[in-house]
Amino acid sequence: MKRFGICIFVLVTFGGVSWLLLNALAAGAAENKPANQPAAEATEADKALAARVERAIAAAEGTPGQEAANVMRSGWVKNLLPVLKGETQGNLALARREFSGAVGGAEKGPTWPRPKPVHAPRAAAPPRIDGVLDDPAWATAATFTGMHPFNETTKVDSPKTVWKVMWDEKHLYFGFECADADILAPRMKRDDHVYFHDCVEMFILPEWRSKAYWEIVISPSGMLFDGLHSKMDQEFGCVSRPFEDVKGLRFQCRVDGTVGDSTDTDKGYCVEVAVPFDQLPGYTRGNKPAAGQVLHFMLVRLDKNGEKMIPYAFQPLLNWGHNIWNHAELRLVDKAKAESAERAVIHYVCVKCQHEFEKKLHEFAASDLETGIRMPAAGGPAVLLDCPSCKATQSCWPAMQCPKCKKWFISQQDVAFMRYCAAQQPIPEAVWRIRSKCPHCGTSSPAPPANLPAKGG
Repeated sequence: MKRFGICIFVLVTFGGVSWLLLNALAAGAAENKPANQPAAEATEADKALAARVERAIAAAEGTPGQEAANVMRSGWVKNLLPVLKGETQGNLALARREFSGAVGGAEKGPTWPRPKPVHAPRAAAPPRIDGVLDDPAWATAATFTGMHPFNETTKVDSPKTVWKVMWDEKHLYFGFECADADILAPRMKRDDHVYFHDCVEMFILPEWRSKAYWEIVISPSGMLFDGLHSKMDQEFGCVSRPFEDVKGLRFQCRVDGTVGDSTDTDKGYCVEVAVPFDQLPGYTRGNKPAAGQVLHFMLVRLDKNGEKMIPYAFQPLLNWGHNIWNHAELRLVDKAKAESAERAVIHYVCVKCQHEFEKKLHEFAASDLETGIRMPAAGGPAVLLDCPSCKATQSCWPAMQCPKCKKWFISQQDVAFMRYCAAQQPIPEAVWRIRSKCPHCGTSSPAPPANLPAKGG
């Protein structure tokens, strides 16, 4: 049943009930065409269209236009291209109509604006899923306002829509605030055609290589459609698994108005969603989300007004939400850790001129860290720097601060460690027992532990 629903949704969101449905009927009619009826010959214009189609398919590869390109190289449609080129006999009228309707979408792909990466912050505390985005965590979530009608790059601000996303170690969180003067969302069974009415949609693609993704559709009346789909590189549509549900999915909706009553004026609705990470492809075997990981996703709102349905996305979107080549990157970030790293500094002292300076940890180049001396039991490599004062090469060493006089100096133990590590020699036990002494006030460092680490670099 889910797959049937998805096929119908193709017709609605492409706004192409006429051309897709008529093409299917025309294909059937072509099979019943009398054998003695002469076939039309391909014209030069037909051959030019065929060449245009082939160029568009090649150029659309890997761009948002690939979804439209896949329409033209899938199933029975691809068999119409030789007809258009004049190489075989067939339903030329159908070939013209099919490729004329699809080639434009593929041609848009190379120049279509790529979605901007979304940096989703880690929630300081899990929000209460009650359909109201008033928890403090939502104030720091990645937030977008306005929306883009499908197949348009122009942003519109009405009806007002706010989109939010954040994460923690267990869930991806989504929040939607949608102004709507006439909320139409009848009650129905789970996985029924929720997308025929007012609703919001989340497409979540964690692993690009597998191309497996969840589609989650929620209406303001609390109706749910969820399906696990798999995309093929050069085939249109997707393979749906109707028996799959997002286990542990939590959501709540709040409506300001009356659902299904067009005689009054509603204000809108809010949807709050918590999607368990352990249900997402790539996370089902216990691996945990972490800052720095990158997923792909798209957020959609379907707004029904009477018999008219208008689909919107939070960023410009070609075709529909299943167009994974138009999905945005969702980068997990931890602002608290990033800010801590931003503040972290290393204090340096030059062994030649005693010049002191600080360098922020995040300012080190990757090459510095790769060539730094690996120190035992340290959080990272020790990087020796050139002195900005006396210009001596690699004369500036990481320093330690005296707990008593608060002045900086180079630890005698660190000097010994670096010498042995730089020479890739085993570290003698005596080095581990060195107690560094502050040259400014004479204070010694604490005694080493009784159970010293094993010898070695």
